[in-house]
Amino acid sequence: RLRNHPSLMLWCGNNENDTTFYGGQRKLGKTVYYGDTIYSQILPRICSRLDPDRPYWRSSPSGGEHPNCQTHGDRHSWDVFSGRQPYANYRQDHGRFLSEFGFQALPTMQTIRTFTDESDLSPNSDVMKSHNKMVGGVERLGEYLDTHFQPYSDFEEYVAQTQINQGEAMRCGIEHWRSHKFDTSGTLIWQLNDCWPVSSWSLIDYGNRRKAAYYFVKRAFAPVMLSIWPGEEEIEISLVNDTLNTIGGTAEICLVDACGETIWQHKASLSAGANGTGQIIIPVSALPDEAKDGTILLASVYNKNGTVACSQ
Repeated sequence: RLRNHPSLMLWCGNNENDTTFYGGQRKLGKTVYYGDTIYSQILPRICSRLDPDRPYWRSSPSGGEHPNCQTHGDRHSWDVFSGRQPYANYRQDHGRFLSEFGFQALPTMQTIRTFTDESDLSPNSDVMKSHNKMVGGVERLGEYLDTHFQPYSDFEEYVAQTQINQGEAMRCGIEHWRSHKFDTSGTLIWQLNDCWPVSSWSLIDYGNRRKAAYYFVKRAFAPVMLSIWPGEEEIEISLVNDTLNTIGGTAEICLVDACGETIWQHKASLSAGANGTGQIIIPVSALPDEAKDGTILLASVYNKNGTVACSQ
């Protein structure tokens, strides 16, 4: 029924059954993996007969010593949000192909108003809690907002903060994995849209309205992308090029204060080959003493034809 669909890439035997068994059931002493014969023998045989031109993958994730390892196959990255880790920790994940990762946010206010009364417009109202089906989902959202934002003044600001926070988290992961291609060769987002009006990991809510993260993700997946990774000892500027031509020019890195005044500037050549990446490293010790909270690091790459890419 589905084999002629133009977007079909491969057939997959199951979702997370392998990693659930090897990560949890074996620890409980269970040695029988029900369904293994289906995934390893029956389904690949059927797929090979009915759709021989597409590959079959027994489970997502799978590959390596553990089905969800970072060294082989595909990986589901849920240490962030599900594991309550800071989204900067995406940078510690070096999976080969990220086939599932995501971060929650509320739907748009227009969609929220379709299932609430005015008295329900509170993060902890019974109605809003019932429209988040992750255990502790509302609490997790609050923890991340406490880390990255000033306290919200009203419910609409709370909604906006969750959406911006989702966008920053998604951008962080995507830019990290793209800047390390082809050690990492792809990312798939959970999830695009919703099947009901809910606080979820979607980029487009049930009312077919785009959350803020939609635009963060669109920019992070641009064919030519520039990212800044400030660390404790060095700053990495990465240029990602998905085109088939070499791209580059002069990289200009600036440190500006809250008023937009430049207090430090550095220039260097930066290029990325066809379907490749390029990096420059700047020691943190090279920054002036004014490089502290309240300053913003900006980067851009330009050549005689104009700006190639920019980031902050």
